Amino acid sequence: MCTPRAPNDPAVRVAFQQISFNTPDAQQFKFNPPPGAKVTTDKPSDVTKEPDSTTKPGIPVKPGTP
Repeated sequence: MCTPRAPNDPAVRVAFQQISFNTPDAQQFKFNPPPGAKVTTDKPSDVTKEPDSTTKPGIPVKPGTP
């Protein structure tokens, strides 16, 4: 059993041993879906399409709702 030494002592202490501000390699940001995953890509026209008059800002629309 572990008892804290004082009420304000942290349960876990985390610290960095090394840090680098170099630009990371582009490969680090490559999307690699897991095996068997189905990946779909929206066309730019679908993404930038203006909402229709039935859509209210800030209120999500349920999938399949006309």
